[in-house]
Amino acid sequence: MLLPTRQPFKPQRQIVSPVTKLNSGAIEFRQLRCFVVVVESGNFSRGAARLGISQQAVSQLIRSLESAVGARILERGARKVIPTPLGRLMLRHARTIVEEVSQLELALAQELSSDHYKIKLGAGPTASIQLVSETLLSMKRNSVSLSVDVISAVHHTAIEALLRGDLDIFVGLDNGEAPDQGLVRHVLGMETYCVIAGSHHDFSKRQGISLRELAVSSWVLGHHLGTVQDEWRTAFIENGFDVPSVEITTSSLEFCKTMLFSNPYLTILPVQLVENELENEMLRCIDSSIYQWQRPIALLHCPKALDNLAVSLLIDGLRQSAKKIYSSC
Repeated sequence: MLLPTRQPFKPQRQIVSPVTKLNSGAIEFRQLRCFVVVVESGNFSRGAARLGISQQAVSQLIRSLESAVGARILERGARKVIPTPLGRLMLRHARTIVEEVSQLELALAQELSSDHYKIKLGAGPTASIQLVSETLLSMKRNSVSLSVDVISAVHHTAIEALLRGDLDIFVGLDNGEAPDQGLVRHVLGMETYCVIAGSHHDFSKRQGISLRELAVSSWVLGHHLGTVQDEWRTAFIENGFDVPSVEITTSSLEFCKTMLFSNPYLTILPVQLVENELENEMLRCIDSSIYQWQRPIALLHCPKALDNLAVSLLIDGLRQSAKKIYSSC
């Protein structure tokens, strides 16, 4: 009996559609905008002029788009370019995308430039020196232009202003004077407080200053030191010394520094506030057993603040800048 002849196996040819050839994720918006402008302009030269880029850059964008699609989308003539059948299909969708993005850009520009969205940013002195200024400059470099009113504030008064709606955001030292009262709180970094003296003070030339010596020294302290001042007092009490008499209190940093430059006073200040004076050796951090404390730099806002696009962008910018500043410290 003869067996039927076996036919050699022939795998079925897989039909690949243009869609499966598409390099997913490779198409960029700038390529689509360039494609639309070139078609509407009729050639690469006029398209380049409209886009404000070189003809070589236009050619490169179209080539990269065709590479992503996996097929030619333009027929190049001597004086004119014409979309291929696939190009005409792409053109319909690309025009829609370009138009939608243009509308989005316009809406964002109107939203961010409106006086209605002028941001009221409360900033403590340490935060405003570097963090706030670097954030606003960074956003400006990235073409995010916000209308911001930077207002001097401290933690306890800022909480009241946030709850009243007089501030949108506060960023500054959280000295523990007041609870956050339902506000959203982000810790951005830590600030160090030190016992500070002028460079002519006897303590600035010595190490290991004792609590006994500090207890009989003259002090000028700033308002609103909060828990830092509480811990300063506790250090003397727990070690059996009288709490030093604070001869002068002030809310003026410049006055405080003036009293230190030429007088035998001590004070407690955040290091960042007098960074330049410390570098120039006009002031000194005193080497003592109670010489420093750490306090958080906090960002506070009401939960509804994130509903405002401009405020939300600034909050994100502050948090990003804080990561760079305080991670390098």
